Formats: sequence, structure tokens, C-alpha cells
Amino acid sequence: MNSSKKYIIGGIAILALAASGYWYLSTRVNHLIPGVPYYGIYDGFMDYQNNMVTNTMMILDYYGDERFSPHELLPRFKANGADRDIDWIDTFFREAGYETYVNFDVPQGEAIKYIKKFVNSEQNVPIVIEQKRSPDPKFMANVLRLVIGVFDGEKKLVIHDYSFGNNHEVSYQDFENKFGSTHSVFAAWPSEELKSQLKGIDASQSYSPRLPVMDEIGPYLAGNAADIRLYHIKWEEDPEAGYDDFRNALESFVQDPRLEKLHPLARMEPLLGYARVLWAGGMLDEAAKFIETEILPMNKDLDESYNGWHLHSHMVKNGKVAMPWVHLARIYIRQQQGEKALKALEEAWKIDTSDFYITEELYTAYEAYENICEAVLKRRPNNPVALRGLEIIKTGDRLKSN
Repeated sequence: MNSSKKYIIGGIAILALAASGYWYLSTRVNHLIPGVPYYGIYDGFMDYQNNMVTNTMMILDYYGDERFSPHELLPRFKANGADRDIDWIDTFFREAGYETYVNFDVPQGEAIKYIKKFVNSEQNVPIVIEQKRSPDPKFMANVLRLVIGVFDGEKKLVIHDYSFGNNHEVSYQDFENKFGSTHSVFAAWPSEELKSQLKGIDASQSYSPRLPVMDEIGPYLAGNAADIRLYHIKWEEDPEAGYDDFRNALESFVQDPRLEKLHPLARMEPLLGYARVLWAGGMLDEAAKFIETEILPMNKDLDESYNGWHLHSHMVKNGKVAMPWVHLARIYIRQQQGEKALKALEEAWKIDTSDFYITEELYTAYEAYENICEAVLKRRPNNPVALRGLEIIKTGDRLKSN
């Protein structure tokens, strides 16, 4: 090989290295998207209680889209654990006028590259990812989480996470290894036509500092609490064989002292879940007593901060929620204690007259009220409380909780 050819080949090699170096540097990202709100277990768990809803609300609120409330979103999405959750979210956003990107086949180890296409200083588009909820290998439940920041310099991602809280930092290594490979990614942004209808992004909003409780209890919620959902699914598939495992897992969770770190409102949801499981197993007396002695005493001052928690729940009215009273009334009816059921409903009405959802199956408060009043009237056709209750339900505004 003569010297001129050597120079040419050497020059090409240098150019190739320079080009690859430029590509590497140009794709480096060190950016936190400003103004993305957080929804999850740390603020209004009883309102949202669905991971698809929380991620959807974070995106909608980020773009200033005020057309939808959590109450309106719940019936649009199946309960957590449905196959291809991102399919449901993608369909919703496309129908709502957004442009979307979805990829269900992200190659192993390349998730961060896909994330950086959207989470950067030019695009400022938060991206939903599906991964294992817990880094602990013994817990297998998946979750959707929202990436709001990428920092190549520190090799970390910043994530809004249902269990781990807001602004949760995860190293690239943990992201790829401990949380498992990313199964799918999703991004949405308003179409040009939609932009004029939205309030728009408020980049001036600063992120709330993380609370100590997020690091203390987040890993427990991401693991133990999340896998309770898997026991629930097994119970639904085989009610007889799966009941004991589900009840035992839920009982262990509600008795864990770490639960005391949660705001009473967030604690109330799994406690009511346990009461519902007792009731489903035919243990009506135990279920009623559990609500009366363990849950109702908590039903006060729920609008106050607790252990660093600041809730934004729309279900709290004057420091209380109606949910425990509605469940108790339903149990009393099963026990054929009509008068006690009506008294429980009156307590619920004093707190909240809206038609809120009371179970994952989207059973509403008005449906419960109507069923209970009708059950009482079968035995006592002229019962004044039941008659008044039906009149309120049938002629009232049937307000929806936001």
C-alpha cells in the first residue's frame, strides 16, 4: 500500500471517528422537563387507584388539558393488570386529539435511547414506560411510570412513580437490570389543531421536594402491595382456590406497621379492601366489625397533612369520606339489618351526595344507595327514610366527583 492510499484511509478513519463522536455528543441528554405534575399513592390514592388513570392525568395536566377528570377516566380504562395497558392509553389520547408514539418491542438495553428521543430540551415530552414495579426479583407485578428527566452525565433517569413518588431518581444500571427490560414505551403530545383548545404547559411550576416517607415505604408498596393485585387476579380466576391466598396476603399487608406511615386516607383504601374480602368470604360480622372499629375512627381530619403528606383528594368533604359508611350499609343489608343500613346511608349522605365510584368494578354510590333503599322497601314498603332516599337519588343532580 503506497503512502497516498494510507493517508486517504487514515483520513477516512479520522472522519468516521469524528462523526461518531459528534453523533454521541449530540445525542447526550442532561435535561429535566419542567412542570410535570405527580399523581400516585401519595396524593389522593382513593380517587385514582388505577395506574393508567394516574399516568394519563399527569400527561393531561402537563399540557393543560382540563377536559377530563379522574372520575371520567376510570370507566375508560380496565382495572390494573389488564394486558397491554398502554394500548388503552394510546387509544384514549388519539381519540382526544393527540399525536402519539408507541412501541411494544423495545430491544433489550435500548430503552434509554428511545426515551431520549422525547425527554430532551427540544421536545419536552414525558414518556410512559412499562416495567417491573419493584427492583426486588421476587416481585413480578408490572407498572406504568412516567419519565420526566434524563441525565447522561450522572447516568440517571428522573421518574414520577406510583409507589416511589415524585422525582424518583433511578440509575441507568438499576433501570436496565433491577427493574427488568422495558416492555413498551408511549408518548403523547397535542396535535396542532388541539393546542389552541388547551391551557398549555406551565413551565414555571417547580417540583415538590421528595418526602422521606417515599424512600421509607416506596419499596414495600412497590413489592408487597403490588403483588396483592396478582393474588386478586388469581382469586377472580378461581374463587374457591384463590380466596385464602388473597385474603392472607391482604391481611398481612394491612397489619404491617409500615402502613402507619401512610396518610389515613391512603391507608383506608386497603383496609376497606380487606373488609370487602371478609364480606366476599361470607364473614359479614367480621367485616362489619372491622369497619366499625378499625376504619370509622380514622374517618376524621383527612384534609390535614400527615407525616409530610399533602393530599389533593376530591372525595374528602369537611375532613371525612363517605366510602366507609357506604360499605357498612351494604354489609348491614346482607345481614338483613335494614334500619342500621339506612342510618349508615344517612351518615354517608351527610358527608358526600355525589355519585362517586366505590369499587374497582365501577360500582357507584347511587347504585348502592338505590339497592339498599329498595331492599328495605321490600320488607317495609312505607319506610320514610328509604322513600326519601330513592327520591333524592332519582330527582337529585347526580353530581359526579371530580
